[in-house]
Amino acid sequence: MKYLLIVVVLFLVAFKVVSSHENCRAAKYKGLYVFCDSQPLDSYQVIGSDELKNRYFRKQGNGKALYNAIRNDLIDKVRVDYPDADGILIDATEMTCDVIKFR
Repeated sequence: MKYLLIVVVLFLVAFKVVSSHENCRAAKYKGLYVFCDSQPLDSYQVIGSDELKNRYFRKQGNGKALYNAIRNDLIDKVRVDYPDADGILIDATEMTCDVIKFR
C-alpha cells in the first residue's frame, strides 16, 4: 500500500510539472514578443526573415551583454522594416530570425 501511494504521488507531481510548461509567456521588448529557440502556441505567419551570422559577428561583449546588444539591434531593425510585426523567432543554432505576425 505504501508503494502504491508513492507511485500515485510521483505520477501526480510529474503530470503537474509537464502541464505547467504548456502556458509559458514570452518576453516582450519594445513592443515585440521575442521567442529564442522556441515558438508561440498561437497561430502565426512568417512575414520576413533575417540571417544573423554575418551581421552580428563583429559585436563586442560576452554572454548577456552580447545577447542584449544583438537582440536590441535586431528589434530596432525589425520595427523599421516590418512595422506590423508582432514578434521574432530567434534560432540560435541556425543563426536565423523569423519575423512573425499573429493571425
